[in-house]
Amino acid sequence: MSSAAISAWKIPETNITSYFLLKLLNRHHPDWNHGEDIRCLTKVPETKWISENKGFSSKIYSLKLTVNDKIYQFCVKIPSIFHLEANIIAENDEIVEGKKNF
Repeated sequence: MSSAAISAWKIPETNITSYFLLKLLNRHHPDWNHGEDIRCLTKVPETKWISENKGFSSKIYSLKLTVNDKIYQFCVKIPSIFHLEANIIAENDEIVEGKKNF
């Protein structure tokens, strides 16, 4: 498999790359023991947007990563930028108005 194709891969409709995904798995998933190097992947990751046309505050994807003959399958939930920005603006407004205590 071409490492160029794997390094160019992103979760559709996001900026999440294979590099970033492996970094997250390596740091936060106890069963991931392949490190952060994309060369461990032997196939371009497979993605299915399972929340398409459902909900509004996030996107949920089913992902498959292949390392040699072993397939790792999991779901990723990504908050939509619209709601993330709305929450940031609301937090900022509360701080400016003095409603938020630290």
